[in-house]
Amino acid sequence: MMKPNLITGIPENTSYNCHDNIDLAVLEAIFQRTDSRNNLFRLSDKQFRSLFQIAPSFFLFEYGEKVRRLIGKCHDDSEPMYSDYLAIWEFVQCLQSLIFAPVCTNSSMNEFTKLYSYLNIINVNRSNLKDKAHYRNKLFQSFLFTSPYSWEFSWHMKLSKNCITYNGKSIEDLLSIFYNVEKEGSETDKSAMIDCINRILKTTYSYMVGKKLFMPYRTQKDAYSYYYYHPTDFIELYQNEKALFYAYLDNSVEGKTTFMKKAFVYNYSLFIISIPDIVMSELDCYCKHKDKILDVLFISNSTLPNSAIKKIKFG
Repeated sequence: MMKPNLITGIPENTSYNCHDNIDLAVLEAIFQRTDSRNNLFRLSDKQFRSLFQIAPSFFLFEYGEKVRRLIGKCHDDSEPMYSDYLAIWEFVQCLQSLIFAPVCTNSSMNEFTKLYSYLNIINVNRSNLKDKAHYRNKLFQSFLFTSPYSWEFSWHMKLSKNCITYNGKSIEDLLSIFYNVEKEGSETDKSAMIDCINRILKTTYSYMVGKKLFMPYRTQKDAYSYYYYHPTDFIELYQNEKALFYAYLDNSVEGKTTFMKKAFVYNYSLFIISIPDIVMSELDCYCKHKDKILDVLFISNSTLPNSAIKKIKFG
């Protein structure tokens, strides 16, 4: 195996306490979902409470109702900004569902792609890739596509270098209304939970736009995990040790499917495939399980659009 080319400047620690650090709690929640052994990638109520010290039901439902009441109180349907605030609330729901979602609210494929897209946006932000915007935009559209909101909404959302825009305007000012939800004096306990939720949402957003780059060290689960977390090295593996790269790709469709093994094939779609003829000739040369690999690639094309895969799929 090639020697890892670790990205410098990112602190790593082998032990940490999530209770005192919301950044670590957010990442740990996402990692626990990727480590899930069921197809729903579920974070249990107990795990959520342990990480964030608040009730997941309040996180999902009561907080949302409070925000909706606040929007209705401050704006009416005749004001143009009203629709903007509702659209931004849809994006807040995207961030919420990334951390925790009720069972059966989304397909297992959508859950996988949502988590995969978010984590790899962080990875691209941390990497030495030259064309970061190309990969981030593709991943961001995949994240939006697999999140629970109206599809039309995604056409107005763009991931820029340091922010996300809606209809060409930075959403950070609009997001502030959710990060400062009105607190009633008689609701001391709920105010504490609202503060915690706002910190979770702010942290999740900050990682997406690259304002935070820290990624805690995690013990490798299988041989594919390193190349999932380090896109630069994934590409270098393909460029420098193609036979080994395809050996991993071949093995990733055999036996028990883990999140990391599936992500290896998705990375192949995202970072490598560009010319259909080269793809087919290399799969013929290096892989025993070409048909299985193509099956996974065709599924991935539903959430990671790739014109080269479309040409292979439709002839």
